[in-house]
Amino acid sequence: MKFFDRIKNFFREDVGEVVGIYHDGEKIFFARLTNKLETFEANFEIDFSEKISPEEQLAEKVFFLCAQYGWKTSKTALCLKEGETVTFQPDFENIPQDKIESAVKIWAEAQVGENALYSSAKVCGEFWTETMTKTAAEKYFSAWEKNSMTLCLMTSLTGIFSDKAAYVARLAAEKKSPNLVKDKGGVWNWKKIFASAIGIFIFATSIIFGKLFYNLNSAQENFQAAQKNLADKNELITLQKDLEKNISEMKMLNEFLAAQIDEPTKLNSLIKLGRVADDKIQLTKITLSGNVAEIEGATEKADNIRNYLRRLKISVAKNADIESVTAADGGKINFVIRLTF
Repeated sequence: MKFFDRIKNFFREDVGEVVGIYHDGEKIFFARLTNKLETFEANFEIDFSEKISPEEQLAEKVFFLCAQYGWKTSKTALCLKEGETVTFQPDFENIPQDKIESAVKIWAEAQVGENALYSSAKVCGEFWTETMTKTAAEKYFSAWEKNSMTLCLMTSLTGIFSDKAAYVARLAAEKKSPNLVKDKGGVWNWKKIFASAIGIFIFATSIIFGKLFYNLNSAQENFQAAQKNLADKNELITLQKDLEKNISEMKMLNEFLAAQIDEPTKLNSLIKLGRVADDKIQLTKITLSGNVAEIEGATEKADNIRNYLRRLKISVAKNADIESVTAADGGKINFVIRLTF
């Protein structure tokens, strides 16, 4: 199992930058942890409307403020407000170490039901547990994903620490508990994955080329032997055609391999086109021509197009522009956006 864990960790994003966030109801506190700690805070009031949830409002604010400061959001940690989780200070002195997690799980399910996320850790020297429903946690996961961010740590257990944003950033950087995020903690390093995929492709192609070269050598030897030893002109012609066919196949394989060099970059950009689209945008067609992409879609409001264009410029291509906007049946609006990778 350790071998497979090493492989998984190799393909995860390196923890070079972590952003910690804490919203106390009036302000959002930010802490960026690299080789040093940077912090700032911003006022924020939630608009209690039915159109967008408080979690989505918070995620959108976090995304744009981090973008203004040039901070990456591929690894973020969130400190929850008091009351968002159920917390408890249990007495586990008489429980064996390997039974503590089971005890915490039983306690959590007794508090919020079987649909429970839970964690436990020593905070400021005291053992604490926390739990919340997966449904409540999913609101944050969904809001973060809509804004192309990754939430790798979430907790409300901060003890006496006043700088809660910095505290959760350090927890995420050091991969320590407490952490309610059980299955979303890793950020995949797509550059490594694509590079490995290309390596495997080249390796497989080299095997094909090796076999092809072997066949070519065999065909050439047979051809030469046929010239010397065979008088049958038809057999010579057949051998020559086989040789030309093998050469043609090798040329086609070589051209195909050369055409794949820039595909990972385009594929990564295409993935981002879909990731930054929320449920208000329906993408109907994407057309690629070289490094130029045309995105066709539909929505109900013009504001949704402007918001999508703004996210495209931040996450995919700065030179994204609206080509056309037309009214359609059913009150919808069709649009075309053009961008260059």
